[in-house]
Amino acid sequence: MATDERKSLSNCVITVLRDLCPAWRLLPAVKYVSSSSLRGWRVFVPRLVHAGQDARVSGQEKSGVPCAWVSNDGGTGWDYEGPEGPEEWPALYPQCGGRLQSPIDINTSGILYDPSLQPFDLNKYGVYDGAQMNLSNVGGHTAEVKYSGTPIIISGGSLPDDYVLDQFHFHWGEKDDEGSEHTLDKHRAPMELHIVHHMHHYNSSEAISHPYGLAVLAFFFEIGEENENFKQLLDYFPQIIHKDQEVHITPFPLSKLLPKGSTTYYRYFGSLTTPPCYETVIWTLFKDRIQISEDQINKFRNLTTVREDGNGTKEVKIGRDFRPIQELHERRVYSNDVSIQVCATSKGTRDRLTLAAVVTSALLLVLTLC
Repeated sequence: MATDERKSLSNCVITVLRDLCPAWRLLPAVKYVSSSSLRGWRVFVPRLVHAGQDARVSGQEKSGVPCAWVSNDGGTGWDYEGPEGPEEWPALYPQCGGRLQSPIDINTSGILYDPSLQPFDLNKYGVYDGAQMNLSNVGGHTAEVKYSGTPIIISGGSLPDDYVLDQFHFHWGEKDDEGSEHTLDKHRAPMELHIVHHMHHYNSSEAISHPYGLAVLAFFFEIGEENENFKQLLDYFPQIIHKDQEVHITPFPLSKLLPKGSTTYYRYFGSLTTPPCYETVIWTLFKDRIQISEDQINKFRNLTTVREDGNGTKEVKIGRDFRPIQELHERRVYSNDVSIQVCATSKGTRDRLTLAAVVTSALLLVLTLC
């Protein structure tokens, strides 16, 4: 399919949807899909359909929630266990019951190889001059480092735009065989790092409600030798043992925490893994893992939160701060891993599949919203 044909098809679908359906207001974000390829429709159109269902139910468009996603905390009323645990989230946060939720299991036998997935440009991760970094025990839910000051911008990775770094945080468990939010062939890693960015066209509170508004880069951990690069972070942990404690830390390059030369990754479209669970996240999970020692991961496990029991509230260790696995539903997971044999490499085949997906999704959108 030629470039002009792709552009024509894309414009045609948008025009038809705008003309036939009052939900045209949901379509502006499509301008960020690459004009030279329709591959973005693989994840954008299903998101658009679901966004329309959400808008129809609520009777209004979603607006940004100030800093809720940046702090990884949707406010009060949720936890990782007990009466406010994940099973109860959809009752208070409807999108937590959606069909594009995260985390998911990465089933390697079902991944599609996509040679069009480009490498990332993460050079700015090595820059920290002018950056401010604050470490906190956010709501008793996670350890998080929030950035301010000079923007740190990433590009590449077949993302539809440049993205600005906001924060990074961690998910862990009580034992080494649990902790990561995503699983690989149903196996959990002991911990998972999430590096959260927002599309630079928006501010952080606006990006949460826009398709493709957020991009999260994730890394699994493995237990091994002590990682000296984590000392510059873990030395501050005694100052955030308790819920909501925060400390300003000496800035350091984020690149020091990551595996060198990581290029192979998995890609899918999903949601925030905590309330309000907005389905606006482009997920990238890297294949290379970060090594950390048992003593180092125990510093995460020693952080505490506050929970209620029959006698009031008490301070307890966070223990497990990961959400259960969510259904994949209609989504597919893609990778730039050349060792994957299930492949959508035939250009003609890929374009025909993309065209079929666009037409089917467009009809579904019209039927759903009109």
